[in-house]
Amino acid sequence: IYKTAVGGSSTEATVGDGINQYASTNDPSYLFDETVSTTHQIQISPDLMHLGAGFYFTSVRGPVPLTGFRIATGKGMRSDDPTSVTIEGSIHTSKAELAEGTSWIHLHSGPTGLEEVESRQTFGDWQTLSSQEAFNSYRVIVKAEQSYQVIEYSEVELVS
Repeated sequence: IYKTAVGGSSTEATVGDGINQYASTNDPSYLFDETVSTTHQIQISPDLMHLGAGFYFTSVRGPVPLTGFRIATGKGMRSDDPTSVTIEGSIHTSKAELAEGTSWIHLHSGPTGLEEVESRQTFGDWQTLSSQEAFNSYRVIVKAEQSYQVIEYSEVELVS
């Protein structure tokens, strides 16, 4: 997803080589493939860089609390690393409802844990969430404020 902010609606990113798209070799599913050798990279239009990009997912186990996460850097330049993250929770599960900003409850905003990580394809520090509330779906919005148009990261680990 891209073109989103806390509590805002989102636009689904598509496969392609253009702006606001990701290459088929950089699919969002790679964020959860348990290897830092694959990456998710999206090119964002310069006029949308003040907004975030990211993903949402629905738990297959039903409502679960999310208590922590860590993110790994991508293959590219350090300026492409996400520098800030917002996490929101939702009781909804349908794609249409999850695209709407009113579906989301803000849980966390802060650093990604990659601030001091120079190495490529390396995990940052664990970040904790104070909320113990369980949700069916979660939305993770990242920004790469140092970058011109690219956000890239290789893996996301979540703890419930």
